[in-house]
Amino acid sequence: RDKLPVFTSSHDGFDASVFLAGEVIRYMLWQRGGLKLILCGPPKLCAALTAAFGPGGKYEFEAKTMPKIYGIPWSVTTVATVEELPKSVELPVVCGKVADGCRIAFDLGKS
Repeated sequence: RDKLPVFTSSHDGFDASVFLAGEVIRYMLWQRGGLKLILCGPPKLCAALTAAFGPGGKYEFEAKTMPKIYGIPWSVTTVATVEELPKSVELPVVCGKVADGCRIAFDLGKS
């Protein structure tokens, strides 16, 4: 969960807000993971992001890849108020402190 100040839809910088919000969401998906996207904000911005993270959208790769990771269909929804968003839950995970040994990695095919 995060928040981002954006320009109004009538501002010349609105397209920059759409671009930045999309990139921030994409970064957070790869950094933290995500099985669904819940948006709250200006309707025009939310509509643009819903399209971008949907079939044929700019972030279609992420929308197709997340279900492969989580095993459930990807969804994008918009809520009317911030209070309707789920509470943020971030649990720190200690991954070990020994740097020698085997590593496990997976390639999702984007590179």
